[in-house]
Amino acid sequence: MKDKPLHLRPREKLFDRGLDSLHNHELFSILLGFGIKGRSVEELSKSLAQVSPQVMKRMTSRELLSMPGLGRAKVATVLAAIELGKRFFSPKSEVEVKVEKTEDVLPLLRGILTGRQEKIVAIYLSASHMVLDTQVIAIGTSTMCIAHPRDILWHGIVAGAVGVIIAHNHPSGSLEVSEADRQFTRRLDEACDLVGFALLDHLIITKQGWARVE
Repeated sequence: MKDKPLHLRPREKLFDRGLDSLHNHELFSILLGFGIKGRSVEELSKSLAQVSPQVMKRMTSRELLSMPGLGRAKVATVLAAIELGKRFFSPKSEVEVKVEKTEDVLPLLRGILTGRQEKIVAIYLSASHMVLDTQVIAIGTSTMCIAHPRDILWHGIVAGAVGVIIAHNHPSGSLEVSEADRQFTRRLDEACDLVGFALLDHLIITKQGWARVE
């Protein structure tokens, strides 16, 4: 990491450009701090970043310790960060939320759909419209984010949900609904119908407000 120019090192990037500018392996580099003999912190971090978020959040200390170069201190740091993320961003960790109108989900989305990158978030609901889970499905660039309906449906099935609300942000601040937004909504709606799942809404969120994709 010392071989990199100062402005490209993860900590400096964080303070200069913000958290959204960091790749997953750079976030792991900040957590791990330093490498070990024979393996740099960048190598260790990239091996962690190759694990999918769905798998990572369910990994045990034993499984992480089996990865080359990760000792007890580094594993404890990674597990603590994952657990804090679960506690801070899972609506189930605080109070139960019932969705009766669109505005009820906005507080769940405002803190996630921020920054310079476009993100797609899914909120999964029970038959009584209680929030069961919230997942960041994909993170893209400042102008585009791509997700596949199967990724959205898989999380819903795992959560035991019967319906989903999809939302994405426009970092530009525009609330204009694009043709790509409409096409994605139609594809997802068709996929939901095939498995008996309900697409309840698709929203665009910006600092200025929100819009519905229809």
